[in-house]
Amino acid sequence: MSYFASECARKLREQGTCCGQVTVFAYTSRFRTDVSGNMVQQQVRMPVPTQDAAEIVHAALKALRLHAYDGHFDYKKVGVIVWDLSPREAVQT
Repeated sequence: MSYFASECARKLREQGTCCGQVTVFAYTSRFRTDVSGNMVQQQVRMPVPTQDAAEIVHAALKALRLHAYDGHFDYKKVGVIVWDLSPREAVQT
């Protein structure tokens, strides 16, 4: 999850944009019938639009930890989506 979040931040910096919201998701295999399945999908609004990798990674992991169920799950697919994009120059610090 950290890798995907930092890659999103890198792409934001390359484009000269900032994100205002981050969505994280994690899914177990839907085809396995021998274990219980789990799905996590959570959206986080950033206090200030950012392109900083540390802030995006922190928000993504915090959302995942808050909404992941206790227990051991083998996730098959995880991802990070950044959206509510704005130009870097339009963000007031």
